[in-house]
Amino acid sequence: MIETQTAVCPGCESLSSVIGITKGEAVFRCHECSLLFYEQSVRTQLPKDSDWWRDLSENGGVVLKKSLAQMRPMYNRQLAQLEKMTERRQLLDVGAGGGVFLAAARERGWKVMGHDSNPHAAAAAKAAFDLFFVSGLNEIAKGSVDVLRLSHVLEHVPFPVDFLREMRLTLHAEGVIVAIVPNAASLTYSVVNSFRRKRVTLPRLALPMSPGFHPLGFTPRALEIVAKSAGFTLISLRSVSMGNRDYYPWFYDGLLRRIPLSEIGLKTLVRYWGPIALDNFGNKFGRGHWLVACLRRAH
Repeated sequence: MIETQTAVCPGCESLSSVIGITKGEAVFRCHECSLLFYEQSVRTQLPKDSDWWRDLSENGGVVLKKSLAQMRPMYNRQLAQLEKMTERRQLLDVGAGGGVFLAAARERGWKVMGHDSNPHAAAAAKAAFDLFFVSGLNEIAKGSVDVLRLSHVLEHVPFPVDFLREMRLTLHAEGVIVAIVPNAASLTYSVVNSFRRKRVTLPRLALPMSPGFHPLGFTPRALEIVAKSAGFTLISLRSVSMGNRDYYPWFYDGLLRRIPLSEIGLKTLVRYWGPIALDNFGNKFGRGHWLVACLRRAH
């Protein structure tokens, strides 16, 4: 019976139990750190977005250059915050996609490198910005990276502690990781799931999880404990939502651009961006739409 299933948490190795179903698969919640996850066989399914960047690598980078023009002010504010944390300027962006953030950093004088598991991402970044991507972390000298950016990466990783330990090897002694993940405890998800739990024992949960794409769901507590388990100290942790001036403009498509209001139908505006607007009320309580954590190597 699914009600009696338990599993070991991939974040802190504590006991976890099934709390519901998302995208047709059982979701476990850790009793200790609150990490949400699928069982191992589901977490290790191959990604379903391998062709994500193909078109962008074939159009000469036009779309990515437009994205840089639009996102540059926000990326500059993020980089200004990072420049207060380290005097050195070596940046590695893992999950760099088309390299838009790296291009903004290079404009400010950072030495930049990118890496992405998607085979078309490096070609897109090369076409748009002539950026260099490493094919594997073994190409990076240990202890050479000052800032490591993981934007929307950890939720894709089946074993987050092992992954962060591997990332830790690339960092300078005072190096910093910036990790951005969807918030599984956002105000919208919390309200919807609270209602659904009252109706059935194992509800169909609203979560930022799906097999072959997002096998993990992070809460603020889960992100902090996973980071600690991997040998990091939390510098800061905040939740942000669409409309935050430093991270996501209103009607940002989550990847490349801000969508003009004229392109958004009323139904989409209410069903998709309405809940994200609600999450803005949850920011002060750690219940915004995304979590942004800054981590430093523990000594």
